[in-house]
Amino acid sequence: MKKRVHLPALTSLRGVAAVWVVLYHFQDVLRAAGGLPAPLARLVGHGHYAVDLFFLLSGYVIAYNYLDVPRPLERRTCFRFLFMRLARIYPAHLVGLLAVVPMVMAARLMGMGLTDEGYGLATFLQHLTLTQAWVPFMKLSWNYPAWSVSAEWFAYLSFPVLAVGLRRVRGVAGNVLLLVGCAGLLSLGGFVPQTAPFRELLRVMLAFPVGMALFHVSRTLRPAPWLPRWVALASSAGLLVALMAEGTPHRLFFLLFTVLLWALAELRPGELSAFCARPLVWLGEVSYSLYICHALVQKVLNELLPARALEALPLPQRVLGLGLYGVLLLGSAYGLWRLVEEPSRRFLKRLLDRTAPDARAGTAPSLPGA
Repeated sequence: MKKRVHLPALTSLRGVAAVWVVLYHFQDVLRAAGGLPAPLARLVGHGHYAVDLFFLLSGYVIAYNYLDVPRPLERRTCFRFLFMRLARIYPAHLVGLLAVVPMVMAARLMGMGLTDEGYGLATFLQHLTLTQAWVPFMKLSWNYPAWSVSAEWFAYLSFPVLAVGLRRVRGVAGNVLLLVGCAGLLSLGGFVPQTAPFRELLRVMLAFPVGMALFHVSRTLRPAPWLPRWVALASSAGLLVALMAEGTPHRLFFLLFTVLLWALAELRPGELSAFCARPLVWLGEVSYSLYICHALVQKVLNELLPARALEALPLPQRVLGLGLYGVLLLGSAYGLWRLVEEPSRRFLKRLLDRTAPDARAGTAPSLPGA
C-alpha cells in the first residue's frame, strides 16, 4: 500500500479545535478577566461544535491512513486497527479518569457538593470501558470531556464495516451521489436535539462517516491545483464570520467545516504556510492531551482561583490570572503528551509488532494527533 505523508494543516486544525473547546469551557473565566466583545463571545459560545469538527476530521484522517488496508474485516486486521486506536486514546484517558478519583474523594471528605449519581461506581465503570456515551441519555460525569472519546471509540468499532461499504463506491457518478448523501448527513448534524436518546452516538455517526467519504471522494474528483488554497482562505473567513454573526443556521457550520477540511487536506507543500505554522502544529500534536486534561485543570483552578475571585481583582492581576490559566493548561497538556500519551503509544505499538509481526504489512502510519 502506498505510504501516506503527513498533512500538517490538518494537525493545526485539530489544535485550533482543541483550543476552541477549552475556551468554550472557560467562558466564565474569560468574562471575569474582562469580558469579550459580542462577536467573540458568540465565537467562543459555539465551541461545543468543535467536537463535531473533531469527529469529521477523525473520519477523514482514519480513512486517509486505513481505508486502503487489505481485508479490513479480517480478524487480524481488525485487531491491529482497534489495538492501535486504543493505544492512541486509552492511556491518556485512563490517567485523566484516575486523576479525578482523589479529587472526588477529597471533595467528599471536605463536604463539598458532589452526587453519587454523577460520581458513582456505575459511571466510573462506564468511563473505564469507554462506554459512557453508549447509553440513551448520558449525563456528564468524572472527566466529563471524555464522553467524546467514548463516542469516537464507537466510530472506530464501526470503521471496518464502513470501509468495506465505502470502497465499493467507484466512478464519478458514484462519488457524486456519495457527496449528495454526505450533504444530507451534514444537514442533519445541526438538528440533533438535546433531548434525543443516544445523542452522543448520533453526533459522531453523522460526522465520522462524512469525513471518511470526503477522503474517498477527493481521490476521484480532483480539483484544479490553484483551487484548494482559495477555498481554504474563503471557507476559513466565512466560518469565522458565520460563527461570530448572530442567528447563523447551525447546519452552515457543518458545511463550512467540511469544505475547510477538504481544502486544507488538498494544499500542496509550502502553500498557505500560516496554516502549518509550528505553534499550530505543536498545538495539534498535544491537542488530545489538552482535551483530556483541561477539565482536570478546571476542577483545580475552580478551587484555587475561581472566576468570581478573578473578577474582583484589578485589571493587571486579572490578566496575570488569565495567563496563569493558559500556562497551567498548556503545561499540563504537554506533560500528559510527553509522559503518557506518546511513550505509551510507542510502547504498545512495539509490543504489538513483537507479538504479531505478520500484521504489520499493509498498515499506514498515523498522522500526528490522529
